[in-house]
Amino acid sequence: MRFVSLSMTTALLLAAGGQQLTSCGSDDDSTPDSSPEPSPDPSPEPSADCTGTFLLDQVNSYEQTGSYADPFLAVTCTDDFVVVQSNGIPNFEFQQTTPNALQEIDSTYNIPRNPELAAQTTEIYYTGPVGISVTGLPIYAPNEAPQDNYGDPVLDGILDYCNGHTDQRGAYHFHARPECLFEEVDGQVHLVMGYAFDGFPIVSPFECTNSSCTQTEELQSSYVYIGGSDNAYEANQYQAGAGDLDACNGKTASDGKYRYYSTDTFPYTIGCFAGTPEAPSGGGDDGDGSCMTASDCTNACPEGSMGCTCAMNPQGGQMCVPTCTTDTDCPTGGDPLRCDTDIGICVPADAP
Repeated sequence: MRFVSLSMTTALLLAAGGQQLTSCGSDDDSTPDSSPEPSPDPSPEPSADCTGTFLLDQVNSYEQTGSYADPFLAVTCTDDFVVVQSNGIPNFEFQQTTPNALQEIDSTYNIPRNPELAAQTTEIYYTGPVGISVTGLPIYAPNEAPQDNYGDPVLDGILDYCNGHTDQRGAYHFHARPECLFEEVDGQVHLVMGYAFDGFPIVSPFECTNSSCTQTEELQSSYVYIGGSDNAYEANQYQAGAGDLDACNGKTASDGKYRYYSTDTFPYTIGCFAGTPEAPSGGGDDGDGSCMTASDCTNACPEGSMGCTCAMNPQGGQMCVPTCTTDTDCPTGGDPLRCDTDIGICVPADAP
């Protein structure tokens, strides 16, 4: 995926998602497949209550230190969705790495139970979540905010020991593989780490190389670091065949199931949506910048904004953005902004 000039205006619209979930079951791959061909999915029978891959006990039994609330996670199923509710508090010791203190933010996510590959891929949201972890915390795109030129938070060293941090609203989120959630990740085949908003799982980057699954290999991203820019999308170029995965950082394995793989290198979790993403519910109150109506955007835009409204995001869904009538209405700090009076929102000063 390349960062194109069209996204310069889109950028500010964004400033202000193992196994498929058909059965919502466990995917711990504990029983080897006996087929003569290598099979990367020796899965047990799925759990009927759809909670098998979510770390409910680990989250709800954890007590945060200091003045923070304890984490909360609830998972239920409808015919079409897995409904995940979280208060946004991690189930590990929070270590602040940004100026933003951790905030308790109630969120609800609807993850499709029966994901299907789409005829065309969909670009990920450059700001805000692209999926959720199995602890109910959001997983963001592999880039920083627009005012930071969409830099790479991993290479820039601004993440904590679990590859996450808080955004300006205090919403904790991951940008890369949340290894601290598990006792062991290396060599674990298709360990489910989360789900993208199109319903496909985000798993550990290991597959079996023999029928008994006694040997594994680590899959590699097909994005090549070319440098020349601090923009993550300009510094990394997808080259088909350079690694094991497609442009979305996924593949269909020999069991016929599509998965995203949480690789060591860019894009770390997913590079685009291979299926059809379901926009997160709850809007700006979720702390992820998404919205359904303008009322969802209360306090969702940067400090100094004249107002905040819900605008269409061309990459999919809707996002909270600052409103304006003149340039002086736009928030300061970071890259300079100007008012696009045709649509009444603030955009990067160099946007067309």
